[in-house]
Amino acid sequence: YYRVYKLREAGEKRDEELRSAYFDFVNRLTIFIGAGLSIQEALKRTASSERCTPLAKEVQFALNKISSGVSESKVYLELGNTLGAQEYKKLMSLIAQNLAYGNSNLLTLLDNEVKTSLFIKKEHIRKKGEQASEKLLLPTGILLFLVIAIVMYPAFTSL
Repeated sequence: YYRVYKLREAGEKRDEELRSAYFDFVNRLTIFIGAGLSIQEALKRTASSERCTPLAKEVQFALNKISSGVSESKVYLELGNTLGAQEYKKLMSLIAQNLAYGNSNLLTLLDNEVKTSLFIKKEHIRKKGEQASEKLLLPTGILLFLVIAIVMYPAFTSL
């Protein structure tokens, strides 16, 4: 049971790390593609500057698959599924569709995705703040009880 618990905890930590790194990943990718780099080169540079190690490893693994001869669009769809989060699946399907159908407005779609990811990041930060305030509720209650006891002690001892 303990091993399963630790594996589940590690998986949740990985998912949380991937969700928090999504905005930076999409933003860098959009900047590199907007600068004129190919999708593959933009992914390579994004992965090299990524602080989230699970994301960097998965992208590097996908790039290695592409260099070994696997279809780019297939690898991008697999990358989206491997990363697991819905946001990554949507992003990678946009990129795969761009390769398959030659969509010329990829930069516009990525710009919209950056705006959406900013909203998701704000919600994520708000939830983290709520969790932190919930964790501080018990210590705050204990301190309040201690202050009340300190204030009331002299009143009861003078009786």
